[in-house]
Formats: sequence, structure tokens, C-alpha cells
Amino acid sequence: MRPMRSTVLVTLALTTAASGALISCASRSFAPGEGRGLVTVETEVPRGVTAVPKPRLRVGDRFVYRRGGALRIEQAIVESDENGIVLEEASSRLRTRLGSDLQQVAQESGEEWWLDKEIAPGDWQLTFPLWPGKRWACEFLLKRRGEDALPVLAKYHCDRAEEITTPAGTFSCLRIWRIARPLVEGRKFLDQATLFWYAPAVGNFVRRFEDGTVTELEEFVRQGGTDAR
Repeated sequence: MRPMRSTVLVTLALTTAASGALISCASRSFAPGEGRGLVTVETEVPRGVTAVPKPRLRVGDRFVYRRGGALRIEQAIVESDENGIVLEEASSRLRTRLGSDLQQVAQESGEEWWLDKEIAPGDWQLTFPLWPGKRWACEFLLKRRGEDALPVLAKYHCDRAEEITTPAGTFSCLRIWRIARPLVEGRKFLDQATLFWYAPAVGNFVRRFEDGTVTELEEFVRQGGTDAR
């Protein structure tokens, strides 16, 4: 009878372990649903204003940034199709997915699932064509595995064109303000402001001021040349 008891104990142990794994996997899933997406966007280019088109980004394009004067961040485009592009960070292998309009839709970390996030249906930090004076806003759900989704409203204003110098060079840029706030009923939050400079010749931002820290472009490579305007 002892062998039978041993078998039962082993079976119970395996069943418990399997149940725990299922619970663990379920707790790591993303919450359902999505926000309203682009809720307002100006589409008519004012007369006499030169607008910037969407960049032609390709696999192999590479961007190297320096955050806070210390942290080196190197990203390269590793996938590109009609659905968007995937940027991969060289050291961490962290992947950022952008949709067909270059809206941010996800961050993927592989085994480090706690770093994963979804932005549904997306955060439109850029909308094209782009010109000084343009405004737009989007609503999305910010999701992390095993957590409730956080609804967010992000408002954008491209307020001016200006020349910016970084370690990568001097670029004609469009300056963009981002003001974001969680939309939780019954609660009030402070607006969070981010300021960044988009360079058409780079097809990406060259300077970003966020959370009191400056991130600047150090070098970049574009396959097939730049989109200089």
C-alpha cells in the first residue's frame, strides 16, 4: 500500500504545482479593453505652412541616446511591415512596438515579464503631417501584467520650429509638448509634462526632457539616407 500512497502524494504535488502555474500565468495577463485612441487631431495644414511627412523608417536604422549624461541607450529597428515597426534596445533586448502611424503600442522584455506593458490602442506622440501649431489628443489604457489598466489622456501641442544642437549634430526640429493625466473617476492627478524635439532628418526625437532628465541623440544611422526637409 505504501507505493500507492507515494503515487497519490506525487500526483497531488504535480496537480498543485500545475494549478499554481495556471494561476501565476493568469495573474500575468493584461487587462482587457482599450481607450478611445485619437480623440482630436488637426488634419488641415494651414496655408503657407510647410508640413513634415511621416518618416520612412527601415530595418537597420539605429539611434544612440545619452540619458542624464550617463546612461547610453542604443535602439535599432529590427522589424518593419505594414503594421508598424519594432525597436530593440541593444543591451537589455527590450522591444518597443510602434503601430502603422508610429503610435506606441507595447513594450516587451522577454523573460522579465514585469517590464512588459501594453498601450491600447496606442499613444500618438507624433501625428503626420506635422507642423508648428498642430494639436492633437489621445486616450489609451496603460496596462501592466497582473494589474488593472490605467486610463490616460495625453494632449500634444507642436508649438514651434527651432534649431537644436546635440552630440549627434545640429538639426532643424519641431518642439512638442506632451501633457498627460490619468482618468480615474473620483480622483485628481497632477498633469505630467514632457517636452521633446523631433528632427525630420533623423526620423526620431533628438532631445527629450522628462521627469527632470534630459535625453539627447549621440549618433544615428538611417538606411538609404535621411528624410531631410
